[in-house]
Amino acid sequence: AFAKFIVSSAALREYTLPTSNAVLARTDAAQTFNGVQTFNDPIAGSVTGNAATATTASGLNSNTTITSPNLITPLLGTALATSINKVSITAPAVAATLNLADGSTLATSGANSITLTSAGPTNVTLPTSGTLVRAISFEEPIDFGSVAAGASQIMSVGFVGTANPGDVVSIGLPDALASAEGVFTVWFNGSVKIKFTNTSTTAIDLPSGIIKFKIFN
Repeated sequence: AFAKFIVSSAALREYTLPTSNAVLARTDAAQTFNGVQTFNDPIAGSVTGNAATATTASGLNSNTTITSPNLITPLLGTALATSINKVSITAPAVAATLNLADGSTLATSGANSITLTSAGPTNVTLPTSGTLVRAISFEEPIDFGSVAAGASQIMSVGFVGTANPGDVVSIGLPDALASAEGVFTVWFNGSVKIKFTNTSTTAIDLPSGIIKFKIFN
């Protein structure tokens, strides 16, 4: 069929047309894209205006300014997006990287927010199954003073966080306290309790020291 082409330009333009089997895009009077451009053969060249430079294409090739284009395995380069497949994306202030190993899956369960906070470079190896245990760590200066032979003394320790009665509590003792002849017991019941029982036959005047606590719940 006979076809008529009219090329009008106010400035120098260069166009490279495909050798065969192509439907060229059309524009309206305002010079905005309102059609599709189908290429079945490799093409080379550039198009000015709203379209990007193309080197090869196959199938449906739509102008990037239209709504909901059908892009088949596009190479986006440095792209901007606020959501993909209904997943909202918040752009970082400068830059960020998400690396996933080949064949891996990142999946969440439950409609809850998950926040991972790190104060520095972190490398954590997760177990293959199970539930991660939350731990509250803190330290407190303790001074039991003098404890009579066979007697015990209990002190309460405050901390910031939430714990439940029966949660496991562990302690780390400085050498001066660890070498004392007696037994330290620690637990949680509304507050952290630490007890020293003097198992010797004489009174022990314990030195003050920093004790490290960790609550698992």
